[in-house]
Amino acid sequence: MKNFLGFLIAVVVVMKAFELAPLTMAPLQKAPLEASILDTSSIRETTTKPETKTLLTLLELAIDEEHDLSKGQELIKQASLNPENQKLIELYEAKILARTLDFEKAQQLLQTLNDEEILLVKAAVLIAKGDRNAVGAYLHDLADHHPKSEVRLTALSLLNIYRTFDRHRDADESYLWTLFAQKLGDLGEPEISLYLAEKAIGKNPEYRDAWIIKGHNELTLKKPDAAELSLLTAYKLDPGNPHVQYLLGLTYFELKKPELSSQYLLYARQSIDEYQPIILEKLAENAIQTEDFPLAGHYLEELLTIDPTHQQALTRLVWLQVEHLKQMEKAVANAQTLVNYYPTEESIHLLEWVKARQELAISQK
Repeated sequence: MKNFLGFLIAVVVVMKAFELAPLTMAPLQKAPLEASILDTSSIRETTTKPETKTLLTLLELAIDEEHDLSKGQELIKQASLNPENQKLIELYEAKILARTLDFEKAQQLLQTLNDEEILLVKAAVLIAKGDRNAVGAYLHDLADHHPKSEVRLTALSLLNIYRTFDRHRDADESYLWTLFAQKLGDLGEPEISLYLAEKAIGKNPEYRDAWIIKGHNELTLKKPDAAELSLLTAYKLDPGNPHVQYLLGLTYFELKKPELSSQYLLYARQSIDEYQPIILEKLAENAIQTEDFPLAGHYLEELLTIDPTHQQALTRLVWLQVEHLKQMEKAVANAQTLVNYYPTEESIHLLEWVKARQELAISQK
């Protein structure tokens, strides 16, 4: 039962790409709809063999979601055993080459691919190489001729970055690289975004926005130690910036430093309304880590006033109320709410477990 419950109440930390915003803002959110040009649905629809579908799912998870390129390379070796996977192999090899910053080899392979799933990677490689004429020609072609509106819009949004840069006549290239770094991070290319942010910092070490984007990408790529250094540099440059505070709070959460994490998250909470659910979730987990269970319950209850259907918050709160707060009636009510919203086998078992614990507590009085 303990193992089952532990699995059930585990809180999954999801790192998401930040929404397009002024450069002083770097929230962790879902990438906008434009990122759909990376969708691999066309390959999935034409794949019929179950083992190929499983391989595709694993490649997508490793390379596009987890950005675990080493794991992706191992999966490609497995895929190469089946000659029918050649298209799939080339697609993901190109992504890995681009994301490991081997731009020359990536470009050579990309020239042989016309799959819709690779369009953004092609653009990102050209941008990283700094060939404005090639970037412009490629993006204009997509904007003028591609049949899908989301692809055309993405191409136009990238072209607009050059227009934004050109309007600032006194700006150096670090500004251009930072603009592209932010946009490519938004679109799910954190490795190339990080590369451009580092280029900007190399030219202008006092560029706060580049440090923010660098830290955000390092956090996305599961490098919290590096993210801490980058974001502390940004914090020194602008200690009052709530988005730096927010990202530092998430970074210290990943580094398992709950006191520091809560300190920065509480600063950020005063100024960032739209990320309250994420902040409250992390504050609750930090309180659990420091064994301040009443405070954890308070944060989870506050989170549920914002999002009454938050599955993880309901599950976590039920566990707290049974194991640490001894609030059995509230636990039963919340477990029933969880079943109402999510009538899964797991949630039904949780409700049964809570009722059994309640009966046991009554019998012991």
